[in-house]
Amino acid sequence: MGFSCLCLILLFLANLYFGSLDISCADFFKALFSNNTHSHHSVIIYEYRLPKAATAIFCGMGLSLAGLLLQTLFQNPLAGPYVLGINSGASLGVAVWVMTPAWMHSKGNWLTQSGPWACAWLGASLVLLLVLSISKWIRQSNGLLIFGLMVGYTVSACVSLLSHFSSAQALQAYARWNEGSFALVSSQQWFWFALPIAVILVGCLFFASSFDVLLLGEVQAKSLGLSVATMRRAVVLVTGFLAGSCTAYCGPIAFLGLAVPLAVKMSFQEALHRRLIPLCAIWGGCAALLADLLAAWPGKAQSLPLNAILALMGAPLVILVILSQMRSRT
Repeated sequence: MGFSCLCLILLFLANLYFGSLDISCADFFKALFSNNTHSHHSVIIYEYRLPKAATAIFCGMGLSLAGLLLQTLFQNPLAGPYVLGINSGASLGVAVWVMTPAWMHSKGNWLTQSGPWACAWLGASLVLLLVLSISKWIRQSNGLLIFGLMVGYTVSACVSLLSHFSSAQALQAYARWNEGSFALVSSQQWFWFALPIAVILVGCLFFASSFDVLLLGEVQAKSLGLSVATMRRAVVLVTGFLAGSCTAYCGPIAFLGLAVPLAVKMSFQEALHRRLIPLCAIWGGCAALLADLLAAWPGKAQSLPLNAILALMGAPLVILVILSQMRSRT
């Protein structure tokens, strides 16, 4: 755990140091610990890089925790917000909000700011409820994977139909959001983005033993006194909230919710959730920071697509898990 925290701190400092504008090491530490918050370097670090790095940490934590809970609920290592179509449902919700007529967005400042988040949460929760219902008949990992892909294709078709009737301004706003970025959350919005994720993370630690019992199977969990139906509803609400919030604020971030729990389980050989939950949270933050750091590698005015970096990081791990499952079956 100590090594994991050290990696998180080092990656966090690296994200504060590297960026489109080169800052010398002396100027960096001077701006970081100086009381002069109006200097040029201090403004760059505290107004742009710090909220971006903190958003990456909490987005990685939220999506990794959502992936861990879904893998526990379905007892399926391929379950995750992106693979099961939950991120796609959140994307559809945001598309509906962004591409609706402008008069629907002029009913107040609070509604304008919370509208995309509420639509993303609603879309993610509806898709998760659908997947939860289908999982009663589809027990195989490949079946759920194919179903999630079909949900993604259906959502893409719906977004294409919406875009056909939308204005160029709405299409541009949705395309910019769809690229995915940790810089979309301002310093004023960051507290309301991070607080619910932190509360859910702490709350899940209190129910770690219940998640361990859930891994034993529905029959065994009921015999031990666990209300499986209540746990399912709670996981649906929590994962829908986490995926919806992260997608609404940061765009459709892929592979974090699927790859990080798999990597933690394979690396630490751990099954107890009182250790899996903090490890997934820490390494989710590390993966998000690393991906953002690699995306900003070209520097200056250019940056690589964040989702492309995450796909290159997560896809080989998922392929490795699928191959290992096939080998164990044969």
